[in-house]
Amino acid sequence: MPKRAVFKKTTDYQNYLTQLKDLKNEMLKSTYYIKLEDQFTNVDYNLKRGGFEIGLGENTGMGTLSGRTPKSIDGILLKALPTKQVPEEEGICQETLFLPMSETTGLDIENNKENIDIYFFFVPSGKEKNTFKWYVIGGASYAGWYNITLSNIKSDKVRIVVANKSSGIIYLGIVYLSTRVKFNYCCK
Repeated sequence: MPKRAVFKKTTDYQNYLTQLKDLKNEMLKSTYYIKLEDQFTNVDYNLKRGGFEIGLGENTGMGTLSGRTPKSIDGILLKALPTKQVPEEEGICQETLFLPMSETTGLDIENNKENIDIYFFFVPSGKEKNTFKWYVIGGASYAGWYNITLSNIKSDKVRIVVANKSSGIIYLGIVYLSTRVKFNYCCK
């Protein structure tokens, strides 16, 4: 520990610290995206609601390491996503995201399902720790409900774009801003 304390008093340390702070500030200003492929291959247009209900993941998996914070994609917490929990079987829910669009657009997507991707554009706004329930379906001795706490990079605003990767046609562009969100995966 004395080496660390001495190093913190050096010019080199101050230079490295300044560089790290500059990198962090630059990261917090940059726009990033997550791309989901094949999300439309197993879903059909919902005539009653006027759009597609896309599955983002379940509150169950093969161990606690596979736990996924609700409203997160690839470890990035997109707090503004208007997702809901849809029960699949007792205690197990699928997190879904509804993408509203016209029947004409829906038909075009259904005819080109293999070419449709979803992009989530975001600017990081910090880091957040969340606790949620996760059901482990692994071996009998480990199966059951666990309280999982994960720290995620978060964004309070997300822009969703649905596009055809072949033709370049953009079918949907929508921005969501977050409000206070309480994470509760569905019941146990």
